[in-house]
Amino acid sequence: MAKVNKYGLSRTIPADVRRKVRQQSGYGCVICGMGVIQYEHVVPEYHEAKFHDPLAITLLCPSCHSKVTTGFYSKQKVLQAMKLPAAKQTGFSKDFFDFCGPHPSIKIGGMTLVRCHSPVIIYDRPILKIESPKELGAPFLLSGIFCDKEGKPTLEIVENEWRAHSDSWDVEVSAGEITVRDSPRNIVLKLKVLPPDVILVETLKMRFGFVDININGETINLKSPMSDLTLSHCLAEDCRVGISIYSLISTPQIYPSLLTRLIRNTYSITS
Repeated sequence: MAKVNKYGLSRTIPADVRRKVRQQSGYGCVICGMGVIQYEHVVPEYHEAKFHDPLAITLLCPSCHSKVTTGFYSKQKVLQAMKLPAAKQTGFSKDFFDFCGPHPSIKIGGMTLVRCHSPVIIYDRPILKIESPKELGAPFLLSGIFCDKEGKPTLEIVENEWRAHSDSWDVEVSAGEITVRDSPRNIVLKLKVLPPDVILVETLKMRFGFVDININGETINLKSPMSDLTLSHCLAEDCRVGISIYSLISTPQIYPSLLTRLIRNTYSITS
C-alpha cells in the first residue's frame, strides 16, 4: 500500500488533526459508539484528499469500517452519523475488556493486587472491584470508576464494559491502552490491558471525594486534609480487600453527613 496518495499526502494523520477528529466524534465510532476505532477519510476519500481536513475525517470501529469498504454501508450513512455521533448521544464511547483467563491481576502504580476482590476502597466505596464469573466458562467481571483532578468521572467500567465519557478533553484508545487527557500533554489516566488477566494503571491524577490520588510510575500517593500516604513496591495477594482508606465506619465521624452525601451523589459504584 502506497504511503502517499497522488497528491503526495501521507497516510499518517497529524496528531492535532487526529485529536480534533476524536473530539468531534465523541471518542467512538460515529455509527455505533464503540471505542476501538479507525480513522476514515469520508469526503473526499484519502486517494483524492489534498490535505487532512478534520471535518472530512471521522471515526469508525473495525466492524462499521469494514461494512463501508465492502459496500454494505453507504457514505451517506456515515455523513449522517457524523452530524449526531453515537457516543455523543449516549455520553460515552464503549467497548469490552477481555478477562477470559484466571482471576485478573491489577497493578496500580507501585501496588500489585493478585486475586483480590476489592483492590481499592475509599470511604467504604470500591474504586475497583472484581466479581466471580456468573456461570461456568464465563469471565471474571471488573467494575470501577476513574475521575479527573476535579472529581468528574472520565472512565467507568461496568462488568468489563468500559465507558469513556465523551465530555473529556481527549480520549485516545490504541494498542491496548486508554489515555485520557484534560489538556495538551497532561495525562490524567493511562490504563493498559494485557489480556486475558492483567490490567495496569500507569498514570492517574484523580480526586474522589476529598482524596487526591496520584499514580506515577512505581508510586501511588493518596492525600486528603487528614493524611498523606505514599505506597510503592507493595503486594496484596489472596485477600478480599487490597487497600481500604478513610472508612466512615472505622474512623472518627468528621462531617459524616457531608461526606456521605458527596460520595453518594457523585459516584455510582456500589459494594
